[in-house]
This record gives sequence, structure tokens and C-alpha cells, in this order.
Amino acid sequence: MQRQIAHSLDTLGMPKVDSAKGAIERLNPDVNVVTYRERLTSENIDRILDDGWDIIVDGAPTNFPTRYPRE
Repeated sequence: MQRQIAHSLDTLGMPKVDSAKGAIERLNPDVNVVTYRERLTSENIDRILDDGWDIIVDGAPTNFPTRYPRE
């Protein structure tokens, strides 16, 4: 989902994960959206993937420094 339609002035100050969840649920109320307010890393990927999801969306910004931080 493009962020341009997932977020609006009505959701200013709201975490983007919650804003996107609301937009998806408004488009299709039959979709069950589960959010994680954390960056997907090698330390938490097994815990998150173990839940057996059909689809996983990484909503990180597309700029290189944010997507691939130095550790």
C-alpha cells in the first residue's frame, strides 16, 4: 500500500504502523492486520515469523541509511 493513501492529516502524530492498519481495515474490514512496533531484525525475525503469517510487509522507509543501519 502506498504511504500516500495510508496516512493523512487526520493521522498526524499517530504511529505510522497504526495509521496504515486503520487504512487497510477501512478498505477491507475482513482483513486481520497485526502490527509490530519494532524493526525486523535478525534477533526478532524467528519470533515474528513463528506466528505463521500469510503475508509480511516491511514498512521501513526506502532510504538506504534507514533501511540498512550500521550496527
